[in-house]
Amino acid sequence: MITCGIEFSKNKAIFSFLKKDDNGIISDISGEKISLELTDDENHLEVKEFQKILYSLLETYKPQKIGIVKRQKKGKFAGGAISFKLEGILQLYPNCDILLIPAVTIKSFNKKEEMELLPRFKYQENSLLLAWYLINN
Repeated sequence: MITCGIEFSKNKAIFSFLKKDDNGIISDISGEKISLELTDDENHLEVKEFQKILYSLLETYKPQKIGIVKRQKKGKFAGGAISFKLEGILQLYPNCDILLIPAVTIKSFNKKEEMELLPRFKYQENSLLLAWYLINN
């Protein structure tokens, strides 16, 4: 099984891909491409290119589960307009259902089932925790 955890931060999508083999061994298969940035969300050609690259990345890994760290719609930690646009693009991906998982659910699960892997970069931590949650549920 392969899972993909995605966190949106401003104009960037941050990815983590985990694979569980037939023996139950979980490994990080994220490779080098762990983030994707939309530089100009008002340029329809760039938005289409972002979608093309995003879908191509997902087709390369072929995850059975894809999750997004759910963001607040209001308040101090609310997601920005661009990140909601990126989320909408991802939710239209036709080859797999997209799950929205609240951050509190992910953190609560990690307290009970501590993650055995370390992210390569600090900014990748939330997407990796989500992929870990998905692969164990």
